[in-house]
Amino acid sequence: MDCRLIALDLDGTLLDGQKRIPPENLAALERAHRAGIVLVPASGRSRAGIPDCVKAVPYFRYFITSNGASVWDRELEKEVWGAPIPPDLACSALDILSGMDGAVDVYADGGGFMGAADMAGLEELGLLPRQLAYIRGTRRPVVSLRDALCAAHSIELIQIFLRDPAGKPVCMARLRERLPGLGIVTSMDNNIELNALGATKGAALTALCGCLGIPSAASAAFGDEQNDISMLRAAGLGIAMGNSQPAVKAAAGFVTGTNEEAGVAQAIRRLLEE
Repeated sequence: MDCRLIALDLDGTLLDGQKRIPPENLAALERAHRAGIVLVPASGRSRAGIPDCVKAVPYFRYFITSNGASVWDRELEKEVWGAPIPPDLACSALDILSGMDGAVDVYADGGGFMGAADMAGLEELGLLPRQLAYIRGTRRPVVSLRDALCAAHSIELIQIFLRDPAGKPVCMARLRERLPGLGIVTSMDNNIELNALGATKGAALTALCGCLGIPSAASAAFGDEQNDISMLRAAGLGIAMGNSQPAVKAAAGFVTGTNEEAGVAQAIRRLLEE
């Protein structure tokens, strides 16, 4: 295919289980960059939560973050496209989530916020040590999440980490019923993520391609989780990781190796050789 842009999910895709970029992936990215292909990390993480190993890649200029709520141009230090949550909907979502059993946080203006009480009780959520470290390192504890929402310029994402993952389907159904103006997705066993309806990785990919004058048909996208499906469908070629859920594989054009097998590198080599 005529591939001019590749969008890459991070966790479970570009990154291995230790949250590092495998050397094979880096070599393949370098080869794609030399071929003139625009390479774009596309993550559910906030801008502040992008790992240092990803920020260190010099040819990553554009970043799709917060499930597609923001597209950031690192060179110009500005957002080039965004789909924020309206403040009234954000407050309604916060009220509903506060009645569920879990810890709530907010991505806004490129950073993350969490109530101080929830931050203090993170160990009770059954998170892995590296997940705990990531949350503590990327969220600012606040006395009132509502006050943080009111002070934010752009509310990108609201999230809950559930104490009991078994209750997630019921919680997601309740949120979809009570908040039809928001998109409800998940990217972990115990989390639920809320975005504006127009904020998806697929919408962000399409918008960025438009800004760059690249046809969407000339893009490829990699992913492994539910929040990647819109991007796999929006791209000219959607590529699912071998560790993906069945629904993600069904949305893709083909399936590559797992993130532990440097599946990104395997597929990029195939793209460049065809």
